[in-house]
Amino acid sequence: MCQHIGHAMQKRSTTIRSALEKYNEAAAKLTPPRKLLDWDDVMNYTYLSDNVHDKTWAKPAVREAMSELFKLIQAEEEIHRLNMEIKRLITYMKEEEEYVSLVATSVQETNPLLAYQIRRYRDERCRYNVTHHRRVGLRRQSVHNHVEEGMVAEDNEDHEDDQEDNSDGDDQESELDDRAEAALAVANDNGL
Repeated sequence: MCQHIGHAMQKRSTTIRSALEKYNEAAAKLTPPRKLLDWDDVMNYTYLSDNVHDKTWAKPAVREAMSELFKLIQAEEEIHRLNMEIKRLITYMKEEEEYVSLVATSVQETNPLLAYQIRRYRDERCRYNVTHHRRVGLRRQSVHNHVEEGMVAEDNEDHEDDQEDNSDGDDQESELDDRAEAALAVANDNGL
């Protein structure tokens, strides 16, 4: 690997030097100016990259395992966010239906034709809302079925406030650390 990098650096040294000069020109024009690089810095970065490949986390299988772990963690966060959004959607649909019914009732005496149109609008929205309720219910049930393998899921009947609770941040961080250690242990056990 070192030889390949060395040969590539020799073949492309003029291109690399040209790119280095362009970088230094651009870095000097920034406010505040950025650190300028020289050829030795670039060579040092190459040397560092050669020494990193022996680390456990640098092995392709371990990187892939960690990538999958972080995707799972992101999926958990997305499920939590979607569950909050679902609650907001259901609340909005309920409140809209109540409000439109109230408006229709309030204008019934003065303008029955307008009240009729408002009720038609409400009925149409209610038909869509039924569909949304059904889809949301199915999706939430599907998510809960998939999540039971170790991810944390909210209960379908849970109607707590949507405020995020940061008090368990330390617990989440330690859980992430535990998962990362487990992933590295699996990778090491498999000789990766």
